[in-house]
Amino acid sequence: MLYYRPSPDDLEQMFSGSARREALDGSPCVVLEGEGKASPVVFSIWLDTQRGYAARRWQDHFNGQVIRQTDVSYQQDPAHGWVPAAWKNVNYARTGELRRSEEATVTE
Repeated sequence: MLYYRPSPDDLEQMFSGSARREALDGSPCVVLEGEGKASPVVFSIWLDTQRGYAARRWQDHFNGQVIRQTDVSYQQDPAHGWVPAAWKNVNYARTGELRRSEEATVTE
């Protein structure tokens, strides 16, 4: 649901972790970082400010190393706004070795 319905414009103020601004593929994003409540995993999420704060990238980090990354591209829909067009999900072992890579494209 996070990728279909972008976050509200004031998410940056509502978030209790750290936030910074960074471009992703030339688009300005707000990057939010936080920790899981019962896990040593730290997450980072890139929210595209030009696409209604759509979630463009999600990373999970363990001991400073990326263990999962999801990248999402969007297309403008006249009725629904920015909707996912394609995504890529990559999982790594804690050693950094690639475990799985998946790509999907919306066709209808």
